[in-house]
Amino acid sequence: MNLTHPFLDADGDKLREECGIFGVIGSKEASAMTALGLHALQHRGQEAVGIVSFDGKEFFARRGLGHVAQVFSANSQFEELPGEMASGHVRYSTTGGQGLRNVQPLYADLARGGFSVAHNGNISNAMALKRELVERGSIFQSSSDTEVIIHLIATSRFPKLLDRFVDALRMIEGAYSLICMTPKRMIACRDPLGIRPLVMGKIGDATVFASESVALDVVGAEVIREVEPGEMIEVRADGRVSSHRPFGSPSPRPCIFEHVYFSRPDTVMGGQSVYEVRKRIGMELAKECPADADLVIPVPDSGVPAAIGYAQQSGIPFELGIIRSHYVGRTFIQPSDGARHADVKRKHNANRALVAGKRIVLIDDSIVRGTTSMKIVQMMRDAGAKAVATGRRWIADTGVMHRLLSYCAMLGLTVVTHAEDSGLTGNAVATAGEMATRLGLPAAPAEAEALAVARDLALAEMSGARLHIRQVTTARALDLVRHAKQRGMKVTAGVTPAHLMLSDVALGDYRTFTKLSPPLRSEADRQAVRAAIGDGTIDVIASGHDPRGPEDKRLPFTDAEPGMAGAETLLPLTLSLVRDGVIDLARAFELIATNPAAILGVDAGKLAVGSEADVALIDPAKPWVVDSDMMAAAAGNTPFDKQGVEGRVTALFKGGMPIDL
Repeated sequence: MNLTHPFLDADGDKLREECGIFGVIGSKEASAMTALGLHALQHRGQEAVGIVSFDGKEFFARRGLGHVAQVFSANSQFEELPGEMASGHVRYSTTGGQGLRNVQPLYADLARGGFSVAHNGNISNAMALKRELVERGSIFQSSSDTEVIIHLIATSRFPKLLDRFVDALRMIEGAYSLICMTPKRMIACRDPLGIRPLVMGKIGDATVFASESVALDVVGAEVIREVEPGEMIEVRADGRVSSHRPFGSPSPRPCIFEHVYFSRPDTVMGGQSVYEVRKRIGMELAKECPADADLVIPVPDSGVPAAIGYAQQSGIPFELGIIRSHYVGRTFIQPSDGARHADVKRKHNANRALVAGKRIVLIDDSIVRGTTSMKIVQMMRDAGAKAVATGRRWIADTGVMHRLLSYCAMLGLTVVTHAEDSGLTGNAVATAGEMATRLGLPAAPAEAEALAVARDLALAEMSGARLHIRQVTTARALDLVRHAKQRGMKVTAGVTPAHLMLSDVALGDYRTFTKLSPPLRSEADRQAVRAAIGDGTIDVIASGHDPRGPEDKRLPFTDAEPGMAGAETLLPLTLSLVRDGVIDLARAFELIATNPAAILGVDAGKLAVGSEADVALIDPAKPWVVDSDMMAAAAGNTPFDKQGVEGRVTALFKGGMPIDL
């Protein structure tokens, strides 16, 4: 036995989860290959790294705090880890400090020989098992839940080691992928639900296991397959491989965080590229939460694929508005809030020249503790971003919405919200009423909007935040906004031309181009919206531009995606209100240019000495016919197709320079 003792430097750590494991058997360069594989898994844990090897007679180990390249910095170190079998581990602990006693793989001398274990996962009943084992005389040397496995094996009454191992696994609950070594074999297994990943590969005569396929790619191994949920694969020193399924074949329940955050984008998991999954998530987000914005910006690096997907689906340009320093580790896997806050500020910096004055869709992969998102939003505001939008989804959690409004009030940011109570809307695609009933469409009461507006107004009043409700389309909700303005609240409201021009009667032939979010309302509500334009309750007429391709619209009405191409029809439809006598021309320009700029605090929407010369020249009487086939939008899905309109831009200048139309 030749080991650096794993339990030195006791630090009171309370380890609950480990993140990256790698193992190889049958290679003369087992320890060096393990270090290379762990380097590819470094993103899964950055606190510590360890490797244990076996040379046919003795186990050897090297462990240290820090990155793989720091702990294994010289080739001579691998001479201290001889043998054709090795396993390793990179560590992330969810709580507590950092110390050698919890660095894995853990090792113990059992009655039938040495045993090492590297664990990725979380044993949820570890504390209860530990208390029971201590009462029976076990002495724990670490605070790692992984050590529970070793004690359960040691105290099992089964004669054979493999049976003892299965006996131990039957007693634990939670998530685990394990790579274990004994003098005769390497054992790799996953928990019955397959919560944590584990893949198997081959390189020459050697068998390799790793948390992610990318680690096999890096060492030059061929991916054979994933270790199945509940499967235990045994590889003997002579290369024989056997599979055991002591838990049957339960339905897998993989952790979604693997695809969303933990794994490298170039990993393949469950037969799917992690990169492609994240990109599709971004595309779905664009469908569910469209935004009128200038740029799509990712929080690098793990937010990039989703942002690319959002940009491709929405047609909004993708830009790197946040620059990341690659010399700071992942903030989520820092063990203390103080370290996380410091690293967020050192890790990301806003690209001010790109961000200032822009409407931004900021895409992050996930919100864990909220540390990064809170600091990133503040950084974007300091760089000149003007508002925070909640997308097309209503934030149902009142506490979350209150915190968002309070935080934005402190930063001086406007919150742009979508107001439909999701508890009432559910899967509705229309407004409850005669038309929805006649068509047999799932419908929600118009009051769903008023309820959401009432809550958000109350929270905005409590926090003192500036609130912009992107679309207010019902008479009752408009009354709430009107009264809030009379009380002096900082609230503004918008609407799209569709809700000014169309009622739910337009749904009559199941035209999916009329499926919008919020849905078209009754004729009485439409008239209330037109009145609110005239009396100043509504501040903005927005395009509602959310083009959808044939794959999203040529479906049954209930399955089609909501949205329309609205940018090219915004001007003529707004000018129709002037011709109808609802507003005058000056008010029309306020609604589509001056007011939106003022709400966001952008120096635009006006002609003034010293302002940017962004000018559109229009002919308000120029007639033309809306043609979905000729629109410049990514998709020409418009409910106004083939309708005659008046008003067209004849010349466009950006910064005083002409733009080709």
